[in-house]
Amino acid sequence: MRFQDPSACTCKSCGHTSAVPVRELLRLTAACPKCGESFREIGMSMRALSNDSATFFDAVQIIMQVEDEQGLEIPDSIVEEIRPWERLTISDLIAATNRCLSSSCTVRSAEQAVVSAIRTLFPSSPDSLDHHAPLLDAIVPNRDYGSSYE
Repeated sequence: MRFQDPSACTCKSCGHTSAVPVRELLRLTAACPKCGESFREIGMSMRALSNDSATFFDAVQIIMQVEDEQGLEIPDSIVEEIRPWERLTISDLIAATNRCLSSSCTVRSAEQAVVSAIRTLFPSSPDSLDHHAPLLDAIVPNRDYGSSYE
């Protein structure tokens, strides 16, 4: 997700409106130039929007990679039933994949399919993936929110 850079921010304390660099908002270091009040709340809202968009995009990529690698189709209806995107986990993707594998396959093979897709798409993801963490936290745990705005 891209934001207008700089972004116009209005301070809740003093009412002053100023243009603030997006990287500072996303890194939660921005403050009102007039009174010094933190723009943390604005930055957190921007992070949430960014995370929702990135989670959706990454999940779709992972699902498509699983489909390509396994030669199967995961219907949109199954993906939509998983849970809201902001709480999507690797375990959710494994469950969706498992529903589409033949009855001779096990949950372990669905897990291997999803992990393989993640490794292909996100080669710098951690060696040990937390299957119950939010998807972005699992595959990119130390992301720098402001780096794309430098």
